[in-house]
Amino acid sequence: MSDEILARLQQIQGHALKIQAAMQSQPSPSEGRGSDPRGCVAVVVDPDGLPSRIEAWAGWQRHVAAEELGSLVLRLFREVAAQTMRAWSESFDQEAWRSRAEAAPLSAFLAAQATSMVNLHGEAVDSRSFPGGKWPSPNSSTYSDASVKDGDADWSLA
Repeated sequence: MSDEILARLQQIQGHALKIQAAMQSQPSPSEGRGSDPRGCVAVVVDPDGLPSRIEAWAGWQRHVAAEELGSLVLRLFREVAAQTMRAWSESFDQEAWRSRAEAAPLSAFLAAQATSMVNLHGEAVDSRSFPGGKWPSPNSSTYSDASVKDGDADWSLA
């Protein structure tokens, strides 16, 4: 691995550690809770975004069909988890986050990678270095002879 690539990878690692530190300095997500419009079924989501409690109040069957209970719980879970994560992300100190993350070096690295990919693609489609300015045919049926004519052939076909 070249020294330049290794230095760039170390730089990216340093920026990733800064982003990790910025994330850890932010408040943890809080518990979330949501219920259906009638308040018959509720879902509680823990700070890790996992359902920690599912509650069905007495008499829920009068308001929710048994076959709809599973889909109702899943819908409530998705809604509560999304609301909790949205509230958590909005609580970030945006200025502190931006100053610690320093995304410019990562952007520069990605731009360099994109440039390299464009150059590599250009070299791959440029067939000037091949005989007659064409890539060799990928179809073996277009070759009638596989003789090696360099004088040290270990094999040949006629």
